[in-house]
Amino acid sequence: MLNIVCTSKPADGLLFYSYEYCSHLNEKGIQAQVYVVTHRDFTSGDYTDAITDKYIHCQNVVFNNEFIFDNSTTLIMGRSMLTLAHMTWNDYSDMQKASLKKLFSENVISVYSENHPKKYPKAVKFFKPKRIIDLCDTDVYPNGVGEHFEKIIYFPIYKTPKEDIQFDHLFLGTNSEYYKTVQKVIGDYPDHGILTYPKMDIDPANNNINSPVPNLLGKFKTYVYTKDTFDPAPRLFQEARWLGKEIIYHRTNPVQDGGYWYWKRGLKNQDIGPIITALDTFDGKIAIDTELASLNHREQIGNLPQAEGVNYFVHKSYTKEIIDNNKAWFCSIPFLMAFTDEEGNYAQCNFGQRSNRTVFNTSIKDWMQGEVMENLRSEMVDPDSKFKLVNKICTKCLDDEKDISRSRRMIANKNYRNFSDGEHNFKIWDNIMDSATRTVQNKPYEFKDRTLEIQVKSFGIECNLDCHMCHHFSSSIRTKMAFDEGVWNTVVWGNKKKKEKISKRAMKKKPVDDVNKEIVKLAPHINYLKIIGGEPLVMKKHYELLDMLIESGDAEHIQIKYQTNGTVTKAGKHNIFNYIPKFKNVLITVSVDGVGRYNDYIRRRSDWKTIVKNIHEFSKYKNVQIELNSVVTFFSVLHLYEMQSFLGQYPHNWWRIDHPSQMKANNLPKEIKDKLIPRYERIPHLREIADLLRMPPEKNFKPKELYKYCIDMDESYLGTKWEMDLMKVFPELKPHYDSVHQEK
Repeated sequence: MLNIVCTSKPADGLLFYSYEYCSHLNEKGIQAQVYVVTHRDFTSGDYTDAITDKYIHCQNVVFNNEFIFDNSTTLIMGRSMLTLAHMTWNDYSDMQKASLKKLFSENVISVYSENHPKKYPKAVKFFKPKRIIDLCDTDVYPNGVGEHFEKIIYFPIYKTPKEDIQFDHLFLGTNSEYYKTVQKVIGDYPDHGILTYPKMDIDPANNNINSPVPNLLGKFKTYVYTKDTFDPAPRLFQEARWLGKEIIYHRTNPVQDGGYWYWKRGLKNQDIGPIITALDTFDGKIAIDTELASLNHREQIGNLPQAEGVNYFVHKSYTKEIIDNNKAWFCSIPFLMAFTDEEGNYAQCNFGQRSNRTVFNTSIKDWMQGEVMENLRSEMVDPDSKFKLVNKICTKCLDDEKDISRSRRMIANKNYRNFSDGEHNFKIWDNIMDSATRTVQNKPYEFKDRTLEIQVKSFGIECNLDCHMCHHFSSSIRTKMAFDEGVWNTVVWGNKKKKEKISKRAMKKKPVDDVNKEIVKLAPHINYLKIIGGEPLVMKKHYELLDMLIESGDAEHIQIKYQTNGTVTKAGKHNIFNYIPKFKNVLITVSVDGVGRYNDYIRRRSDWKTIVKNIHEFSKYKNVQIELNSVVTFFSVLHLYEMQSFLGQYPHNWWRIDHPSQMKANNLPKEIKDKLIPRYERIPHLREIADLLRMPPEKNFKPKELYKYCIDMDESYLGTKWEMDLMKVFPELKPHYDSVHQEK
């Protein structure tokens, strides 16, 4: 039995996190109960009321008794519960003291926090637990200890809140420090409610609401997050995000705490993997002592039999140490992903160097088990490697990490580490670790279970937009406008004849039927299938692949990813909405570079109203997840921050442009960049853009040529419904335009 101990108040997040993880573990067949030691100001009924109000059930919750199995394990969702139990020891009844002593003297799984750091060791000495395993949100507590663990809300057991709006804006003011931050801004929000506790020193002129509040999530329109003090694990704006409510991130403190990371991460599936690993460790299934003994080549430890799979655990422990401690330049992508570009050329990822192997002459299996990928993976798990191959083919990420401390490698490692499939408890990171361990063992890449992600661009470059920063070999419209209509600038795009040759070659139809057949053969191993264009939703051949996967019976186990401009949902007889219910999940990544006319100018031929309409249509499907993706350029950076308030309920990712270098955001004049920097510094997930704007302009930057290219593009659309004028869309550029054209 796992006792998840809660000593907090009934409306505190610690109670809700405890109950959610208990329910999730129960669903997986693991015996667990929430053991509530009631706060002196509340009764057991207050706790059950709080649980019943929020969730579809209230079960496996016990209070203030000694119903504790011998040799059971205790889980606490924050060190503070152990520390505060010691600090307020005299406030508990004799029965509560006896229970706490027993609970905290057994094996303990403790989620790391820095509350009362000097008093925590005293609490440990007082309760004398047999053993403690720490779990830690290493983003929130970079100096903490333990396996990475993020407290994630388990929304499957949530009741749907009853819509009962009583005020526009909700604030959290449940302690004096939180309340002070609210008071600074509350005058700007007359229609508000402030969540407080009884007996607090509060301003009676405000609309103070005593917690717990029944059906709280249904009583407001917008949540305003104001906490400036350290916040370990906020829940309210995650709940608001889940419900699609507006969120205002009204914070001045730039600290990278739970408030920062929970805002930046977006919504995720709950991960019970680290808890199960800790339980297994206590049970001796992956006993740490045995593992250490194996490393020292001992045959036996005490009375324990020799562990099975000793060689595997030796290598896995070694692999984990290398990766967790950044001893090698490790990227998770080559360990699970096969990628092809527009012409069918294999690459390590979309940012990697193209190879001379294609899907038309090399199978996906042969590519993943081939020399290039095996050598690359070997370098990434070898601390002594000179990274010869990495330095050659991974230059995009190496440069990004040098310039702005952010890269696709870093984002992928973080996302995969934190991902779990709630239905099957499938952990991508575990599979990546298994694959990396095989590399350490000099074993070939293995296709097993659903570990594979395939990203294909080989369906062609058919596209309905003319995005001014897009390479012409990635879009049929771009190719047409450049080489048939003559919209070209050599300074911006390079040699026209060379680029025309590449683009025309990319336009040629490819024998994708064989590729489709191969993907279907690999379908039992596919976890994610990502379709990239061009614009994938206008490509009829990709729908044929979807039909084949549905017919094979594998569709219901496969997650589809789309990188789409969001303007279309049909291609001939095919309609994406007819396919969505057939697949396990569908991730829609919508490429947008601003709100309204800003996006429509940058992504010429797009229609903002249509994009918003389609996003709302996609969001109606339970198995659809929507994300936004932006390219940070000379033009998009001028207003990209405005997306935060308009589409802030969706996770938002971004990449800086590298080519053409003329369009890099750092080429903007200093006076404009200086105005933009503080705006981006206030938005956690866009904060690195401020670092990008601090970089000097490119040495070869030719502003006249960049402006000429855009104006030539504007002129090519005169008299059409897509007619737009650069200086009218971005009037802030006019002084810079005038100044560079006055130069001799």
